[in-house]
Amino acid sequence: MMPHSIYNFMRMVEGAEWDDTLLIHGDHIIVATMKTNQGELKERTTNSELLFLEYTNEFPHDDLTVGFVGKLGGPELYINTQDNSEHHGPGKQPHHHLDGDADPCFARIIGGRDLFQEISKGSVAVIEHVKILGKLQSGKKTN
Repeated sequence: MMPHSIYNFMRMVEGAEWDDTLLIHGDHIIVATMKTNQGELKERTTNSELLFLEYTNEFPHDDLTVGFVGKLGGPELYINTQDNSEHHGPGKQPHHHLDGDADPCFARIIGGRDLFQEISKGSVAVIEHVKILGKLQSGKKTN
């Protein structure tokens, strides 16, 4: 499920693309900007980018899921702070050219719910370092 998005996200994590990244609350999402905690534009550390949009109804934009901004290239991503299927699902964004186009939704936040609740109230936070703790295989976490 979502191999292109997951592969690109993993490459970005491996290249420390999201380290020292500003998180800003939007209306119904928390946006991971490509800015440092000083507000300066970050230099890309990888050449990983989305070459096409992919989406599956099996992994909708639920609360605390992660999606790429639905334009080709990337790498901006966001965390849903509510069920956003109506905002980011198939054909819901003006930049979606085809009826089936949707923002790729490819991961779920499994810890730190309190931090994301604070950010959604208007706080600003910085991602210091992103680490993949394990992989899911057949619904079970492995290390």
